[in-house]
Amino acid sequence: MIDSEPAWVTDVLRFWFEELAAPDWFARSDAVDDGIRQRFLSLHGQVVADGGVPLTSPPRTLLAALLLLDQFSRNLYRDDPRAFAADVAARELAHSIVAQGFDRAMAPHERLFAYLPFEHSENADDQVLAVRLITAIGDDD
Repeated sequence: MIDSEPAWVTDVLRFWFEELAAPDWFARSDAVDDGIRQRFLSLHGQVVADGGVPLTSPPRTLLAALLLLDQFSRNLYRDDPRAFAADVAARELAHSIVAQGFDRAMAPHERLFAYLPFEHSENADDQVLAVRLITAIGDDD
């Protein structure tokens, strides 16, 4: 844990990037959904109720909150409109990450998730931005 970083940041990042494998990120899995529900439902609700985290938060905090609001929402509320309820807040975090240049210091797999809120957007400008940023990662998958 980084000094002054909430413990949940490490928990979220470790779970998503170390405990799960890349195939788990995009495949439908009741086991993954249940694991996220058991471990992170309360935290998700708290972060949503708080409106996310301050846009001036450190990069790891922004990324962890973005994962909670964008990816975890989709796992927690699969097949339910609530899966997309935090998309606007996730996109704000993504814009903050990019505007501050934090994404440039992230690993490629972290950058992908920092950019996915733009891909999830129905705004054409966000879609163009997603394509540009994700293409720059250099992974054809």
